[in-house]
Amino acid sequence: MKAGTRKRLSQKERKAVYELCDGHCAYCGKEITIREMQVDHYLSFEFGFAIAQGKGEIDSMDNYLPACRSCNYRKSGGHIESFRRSVTALHDVLMRDSVTYRDAVRFGQVTPSQHVQQFYYEKIGATIPAMKWDEDFRKMMHDAYFKVVEE
Repeated sequence: MKAGTRKRLSQKERKAVYELCDGHCAYCGKEITIREMQVDHYLSFEFGFAIAQGKGEIDSMDNYLPACRSCNYRKSGGHIESFRRSVTALHDVLMRDSVTYRDAVRFGQVTPSQHVQQFYYEKIGATIPAMKWDEDFRKMMHDAYFKVVEE
């Protein structure tokens, strides 16, 4: 496979990805059809190579989640925590950039609820191996950082 190309999934593989979150986007929880679903790489090619090295393949079932078009576009090639920060900051962005939103808040039409975003896959407990690869990598980086700081 050439660099930058994505593996073509069989119908059986697409169905398996779709069923991971029971027909919902793994991120926002929107109900989607299998035809609407986009297959997202939980760990992007850019970040995933270093994380998965020796653990598994980035372009494999171990690293796929179902996504709606909007979430897949917003997450893009970023890390899941960057995506979480972006979604969590939506309220601040709207308050800064949208007079209509500020008016809706002021008149009580919209009640802001600012919180750290929990994604749908987390709420339902869906997991894939890539989540563990990422967790292991972050722990290793954390431990390495504190080892250097202590020395």
